[in-house]
Amino acid sequence: MAKRKATMTEDATPETEAPQAPVVDEKLISVGNACIPVYHMTRGRDAANAPAEEQYAGKIIHLVQPEENTSREGLAAAIGDRDELLEALTDRDVLWVPLYQSHTNKRMETWPVGAPDHYELAFDLLKLAAPRVAAIMIGNMGCELCWFHRSKTFCERVLPFVRDTALLVRDCGGRPAYGTVDWDILVDCYRGGGQMADVMREVDALQICYCGYTLAADGHYDRAHNLYADQNGFIGRHDKDRGKLRAYLASVDAWSGMNFVSGLVAGNDRACADLGFRAGMIG
Repeated sequence: MAKRKATMTEDATPETEAPQAPVVDEKLISVGNACIPVYHMTRGRDAANAPAEEQYAGKIIHLVQPEENTSREGLAAAIGDRDELLEALTDRDVLWVPLYQSHTNKRMETWPVGAPDHYELAFDLLKLAAPRVAAIMIGNMGCELCWFHRSKTFCERVLPFVRDTALLVRDCGGRPAYGTVDWDILVDCYRGGGQMADVMREVDALQICYCGYTLAADGHYDRAHNLYADQNGFIGRHDKDRGKLRAYLASVDAWSGMNFVSGLVAGNDRACADLGFRAGMIG
């Protein structure tokens, strides 16, 4: 008997092929199983336009690279078709608008400052996007807020920065958000008398601490890394059981990064939730 050839129809696989098992995305499984809502940190315009997978609570959107200076031409290219971008934004998204010239490795040290070349373009985006999204993020170190003195003491310049930029966002019909770094939280909690927390409540700001997992006693991170080596000891010298830090975080609306999928799998969602962070973020 002649061997029958495999046939293909429009809605079938060849008879010689076995059915394919569905692809399992370990990251999405971990996001879906997290004990707090987890947001997707995205980069670039294509990711901004794409809808978030259902496991995510929403998106944290970076149109340009936080590690680089922003140019007018670069921001214009990242925005692209503005109407198309605005249509893609939802009330579950947080959008970083780079109003000022700073980046991850070069923070803005003074306030107020002059407007950079791309300010008008960025502010136009802020005005149109603010009513559409959950919050607009403003930073002085790229997407992050970083004002603490390198001596690990509180810097009062954070207070007018938050008040002034929050007013811009509020006047445009939005909610302000700040990517507050871990050390600003610590120095405000233990050395600043909660002044930054007071102003964050005053303007009803969201805070997203990209490295908030470094504040948790059982947070999963590289404790030998030069950026993360001192947090645990600093907390221990001021607050051995972290009771004061828990009370501080309970008084504000703060989310934390999860330290990539490895941190989420290792339990940073629980560690951060137990400390008082209300949601998580993963790239």
